[in-house]
Amino acid sequence: MIESTENLISTELQVEPQLHGALKETARWAKFIAIAGFAFSTLILIAAACYLFFVNNALSSYRSASARSGAMLAVFFYVIIAIVWVIMSVIHLRFAVKMQRAIEDGNQQVLNESLESLKNYYRFRGIVTIITLLLSILGTAAFISTLMETYSRYKP
Repeated sequence: MIESTENLISTELQVEPQLHGALKETARWAKFIAIAGFAFSTLILIAAACYLFFVNNALSSYRSASARSGAMLAVFFYVIIAIVWVIMSVIHLRFAVKMQRAIEDGNQQVLNESLESLKNYYRFRGIVTIITLLLSILGTAAFISTLMETYSRYKP
């Protein structure tokens, strides 16, 4: 395997017309997805603001500190999700723009930078996926534990 990798690196790769078209279309879709990610982040922030406004109004007569802190925690998570989505969208847009420029100019350096951005996108996305899976497992375990505790208290 090392030998084939060395051969791949030592030979100059060329972008054939079919691959050129595929990279161009990939860059277009990546740009669209990045812009949609920015729009999605904006919607999340608007939802967080609306949630904060309406829940605060609803809880204004309700004196429970835990209810208010729960609402603030939900808004905090909304904001974190929006920030993560913006970061992923920026990295994805960087890939798309550089790929389009590399294809138009035939610039190998910009192509390399574009692929580096794509690598960074997937690295960040992988880390976010791992964190999401861990939080999901912890949340599920906490939920099951709470159900079991509640069931044991009210068991006939």
